[in-house]
Amino acid sequence: MKCKHLIFICTVAFAINSCGGNGSADSMFGKIPSMYEKTTTDMLQDLSDINKAIKEDKNKEKADNNLEKLKEAFQKMEDALKETEKKARPYADEMAGKTIPYEQTDSLQYTVISDITIKEVLLPRIRNLGSEGVKLEVTFDIKLKKDAKKSSFYIYFLMAGDKGNIGYDKQSIYCAGKKQGDVISVKTTINAPDVPTSYLNACERLIFVTEDTYYSQRSKIKKQQEQWEQTELEKYGLNETD
Repeated sequence: MKCKHLIFICTVAFAINSCGGNGSADSMFGKIPSMYEKTTTDMLQDLSDINKAIKEDKNKEKADNNLEKLKEAFQKMEDALKETEKKARPYADEMAGKTIPYEQTDSLQYTVISDITIKEVLLPRIRNLGSEGVKLEVTFDIKLKKDAKKSSFYIYFLMAGDKGNIGYDKQSIYCAGKKQGDVISVKTTINAPDVPTSYLNACERLIFVTEDTYYSQRSKIKKQQEQWEQTELEKYGLNETD
């Protein structure tokens, strides 16, 4: 694999979550995205410097040297993540037990009847030449509005705040044999979407929606996320144009 192409693949996962914004306790992700912001920004700058060197150096020996620099940059990133995790872990532990505000439409086949409670916060990490953002493991209860006709169905939700809808996800619910009025306990993971930190900091609630609304909004959100990603790549000169 060419070193330049490898940089592009590695960069995509780090391109977002680096646009400024102070964390807020009102955000469902708390202050954690902001705590990792400098680590991400430093990584992008290192990759930007390596990318510039690759554009200038064409011979194989220098290309191999740049590959070594890339490996060093990722080791630096891993070390920085470990240090940031030490600072973020106590705060993440404090988030356990907190609840996430939510809304729901009348046309769903279920009703959310309990708080959405954070059970555990999983901090960001590097994985397979990419990264995983902060994750929230949550639990809540739903009540069926009618008898289940199939063995499972999906619940669909959006992640939203005062800057609009910024993320989406769905969860399969096993409901074989369940009747109207039965209560089902749900355990799911909310993955922080790949959006600028300022948007994560403004993300305060979940909105439970129908399947049609989910897919309609998903298309819009994906386009916006792609625009944010390209803007961030271009800022560091890391968009793959040749």
